[in-house]
Amino acid sequence: MTLNTDRPTETLNREELIQMAIRTARSGNKQSAVVMFQRVLNEDPRNERALLWMGALATDPKEKRRFLLKTLKVNPKNKTAREELQRMAHSEKASANRTLIYGGLIIVGVLIVIAVLVVVMVLLGVLG
Repeated sequence: MTLNTDRPTETLNREELIQMAIRTARSGNKQSAVVMFQRVLNEDPRNERALLWMGALATDPKEKRRFLLKTLKVNPKNKTAREELQRMAHSEKASANRTLIYGGLIIVGVLIVIAVLVVVMVLLGVLG
């Protein structure tokens, strides 16, 4: 399909607007792409491609998750949305695990320092 870019964006049909938004996003102009996808969603809140792209362009994880879940409501078989949600869940779980490990290491470190101080105080008390 060839996009006639001579027409103002107000007269673009939905498919042309989606194609323009995709090209805009791929060229790196994410903010403009978001505006275009939002226009599509204002007209068609269940537009699967616009929802999926909004999820891909979202910088906030909660917003990303919201758009991906909306995509799955429209099409529960959407492989891209499902895989991205799984990747996000895995990443969040890994981050939580790292936090627990670092927290545990800090606690162990503090306990070692306390044990060393107790030993030093006992030795000084015995020697003094």
